[in-house]
Amino acid sequence: MHTIRLIRWPGIDPHAVEHGWYDTYSFEFVSTDEHGNEVTSTLDTLQINEHKKDVLEFRFAGSLGLGH
Repeated sequence: MHTIRLIRWPGIDPHAVEHGWYDTYSFEFVSTDEHGNEVTSTLDTLQINEHKKDVLEFRFAGSLGLGH
């Protein structure tokens, strides 16, 4: 794994506001196969606020040994 992509999706689920969520994100984990092709694995879409997104991004990068 060499990259984590963070994808922000437009729009807010109407139920998100009542739970204090602000944005919808997907995390993609990117690696390269033996032929040089990009391979991605995507987590389920998350509805989280900006702070929690930053914490998750930092933890993923740290635990996978990636630069921020």
